[in-house]
Amino acid sequence: MLYLKKLKYKIHRTFLLAIVFCLIFRVGIEKVTALGIEADYTKKIRPLLSEFCFDCHMGEEAEAEVDLRSFKTIADLRQDPKTWIKVEEMLSSRQMPPKKSDQPTDEQKEKLQLWVKSFLIEEAKKLAGDPGRVVLRRLNNYEYNQSVRDLTGITSLNPTREFPVDGAAGEG
Repeated sequence: MLYLKKLKYKIHRTFLLAIVFCLIFRVGIEKVTALGIEADYTKKIRPLLSEFCFDCHMGEEAEAEVDLRSFKTIADLRQDPKTWIKVEEMLSSRQMPPKKSDQPTDEQKEKLQLWVKSFLIEEAKKLAGDPGRVVLRRLNNYEYNQSVRDLTGITSLNPTREFPVDGAAGEG
């Protein structure tokens, strides 16, 4: 009996340690990811942008009104994620850089595209949250009939014939 108590205690303690380790490790990974994105931007990504993008996308006359040179720090990028969504779309569809411009190597393209995707994912995670109260609305009689018919496959079914008539004012 005493052996079983000791075994139960060891299993319980091991389980708690595993949970604590997982929580600490997860928080550490999130910090490393955020720091990695910042460090990569300054050391690896901004030089790529400078080499292949700034010729057309800087200043008042920036093409497509995308001034990439204005993004000096990660804080600047976080102010305008919509631009980076556009950048990601252009990179994915291989529209940028244009064929007539200097082309980055495949490795550089992949690095830039991966970084932009990672940045957008991290920003989405930060901004994700509770959408607030979700108001449910009821189906009107027609929608209810169609839903039941779709679910059962019986077209002659008309369960709402016994329901009260739908309101005309849209009250719900």
